[in-house]
Amino acid sequence: MKAAIRRQQYGGSHSKLAIFGSSANGFGSRTSDLDISWILEGQEKMKPGLISDTIKSVASLLRKLPGCTEIQSVTNCKVPIVKLTVDGLQCDLSLYNQLALQNTKLLKKYSRIDERLRTLGFFIKAFAKMYADDIKPENLVEGWNTWFFQDEKVLATTWGQNGPNKQDESELWIGFLDFYSQKFDYKKKVVSIRTAQDVTKMEKLWNSDFLVIEDPFNTDHNLGKALTRKTNTRILSNLRIARDVFGNPPEPSQEEPMHDYYLRNKRFFKLPPGSTQRQR
Repeated sequence: MKAAIRRQQYGGSHSKLAIFGSSANGFGSRTSDLDISWILEGQEKMKPGLISDTIKSVASLLRKLPGCTEIQSVTNCKVPIVKLTVDGLQCDLSLYNQLALQNTKLLKKYSRIDERLRTLGFFIKAFAKMYADDIKPENLVEGWNTWFFQDEKVLATTWGQNGPNKQDESELWIGFLDFYSQKFDYKKKVVSIRTAQDVTKMEKLWNSDFLVIEDPFNTDHNLGKALTRKTNTRILSNLRIARDVFGNPPEPSQEEPMHDYYLRNKRFFKLPPGSTQRQR
């Protein structure tokens, strides 16, 4: 891998790969990942935009090398990296991660001063991993964590809320309309399927008076960002009207077909004059 990178136009023979992190600071174990920083000798730094483009180019290069698998470029973070596995070893390759290199040198000095410090360090790492409740599974796609539980055979025993709801489709539909027309606080809350807990506009830093919907994977993306005031009003009005229409069946004497009564009811709020379907 090193030879392949050095042959590229990014610096030729002046490229330098340096190992940092637990594999080099004296606190590593057999299960530690390999963190690698790539530096071009004679070039003190690289523009952030160029770093991201270079990371993508390196990822494309590594996909052609035997032994390199599970290659993924992650550029939407503070330090863009290429995640990959080399002969079974998980690696993270970054560009100009100078601060991490200095941190590695400092910890290595500490580990050499007193052997007890290394032992203490291992205990701290093991303790942190055991009790860290914010560690979530990952399946990175285009830099975003797209992991979700997929083993249906054990879902019932893993997800405690699976199964109790015995409502039929009509009850669920009325419940949906009831929740979003009467109970959901559009001014403060975010529509999110990612968590059962409330997500607020304040914690997302989304300053909007309209309906906001969180993308379940790219959680920085508001799916309702393109809504206009007219379209937002139309959506919320139709939800309220639909709750009333579907919650009150037609009179027995009504001759209008059920399909037309429910789905083509004239009470629904139409598109404002001059509007187009592009505002959906």
